[in-house]
Amino acid sequence: MASDLFCVMPCFLLGYSVVYSWLTYQLCWDWDVYLPYYSVTLSAEVFTLTRFLMVLPILFGLVYMTERNVKIRLKDIPAFLLAALVGISLYQTLFVASLRYTTASNSSLLIAMSPLFTVIGLLLTKKEKATPTRVIGSFVAVMGVFMIKGLGDVPFQFSWDSLRGDIIALLASMLFGIYPFTLTRLQKTYTALTITLYTALFGSIFLAIYSGADWLRTDFTTLPVATWGSLLFAAYPVTAYSLVVWNYGIEKVGSSRVMPYMYLVPVTAIVIAMLWIDEGMNIWQACGAFFILLGVGVVRQGEQWLHGWKQRSSSKRQQPFSSFLSGDTRL
Repeated sequence: MASDLFCVMPCFLLGYSVVYSWLTYQLCWDWDVYLPYYSVTLSAEVFTLTRFLMVLPILFGLVYMTERNVKIRLKDIPAFLLAALVGISLYQTLFVASLRYTTASNSSLLIAMSPLFTVIGLLLTKKEKATPTRVIGSFVAVMGVFMIKGLGDVPFQFSWDSLRGDIIALLASMLFGIYPFTLTRLQKTYTALTITLYTALFGSIFLAIYSGADWLRTDFTTLPVATWGSLLFAAYPVTAYSLVVWNYGIEKVGSSRVMPYMYLVPVTAIVIAMLWIDEGMNIWQACGAFFILLGVGVVRQGEQWLHGWKQRSSSKRQQPFSSFLSGDTRL
């Protein structure tokens, strides 16, 4: 149960972040229209670099207080660099960038597809056992995702206008799907907190290489309140908390059981969108939410359910024979 909570909370926060970030960019756009002489718009790279620079001191302090050792081995640096490039620099930047060019519905749908890429990776690499219940549960959850997004009052739609954002979101989804594989070697030596600290550190270095100049030219004093709110939320709840416990979940129960919780992102996104931007939920979307929860449940508990069903079936088949041997011929 504790591991479930660790996995669900990051999904909730990410779903919240999708809607909140989308709203922020709409506000920033309006800010540009009405206040052209005072407008400041953060690029996806500057936004991502800023949030990780904000969270690095917190992560460093947590590692120092809990482990008293912040050192890593030199031979592990290449593995940290790869994980940082895939899971921080590229994924985080593309995720934020997609919100500029497509809708919250499209973005949350495509990002939620990342577990499919994880399942494909598991089948190809055979690093974890992709059991039938996990595969079936994943596809049931995918059906739910498409019901939520495809049959909603504001359904997803791929058009030329949003094509760029949709492609960016799909690339981000692929990167997040393969991100757990970059952590496999590191998880044998380091805790989730240490991994998060150094992937954030090296990811920030990558971001600084190609966006540092833009970051230095940014006048943060002129940013609107909405942008600061999005930065603070993305830095602390979504990164300092969610990224740590997400890595912890992968470390403890494996990527094949953790990644399907990403299917909950559209559910949280649409519920929060109902409250913030008056998006509605119809009966098909409610059914989709049920399928998502069912699919995640099958992934999480499917093996136990199947084992229990087999035991009950076996005991029922053996009961008449046992009664016959004991001389009980009552009808």
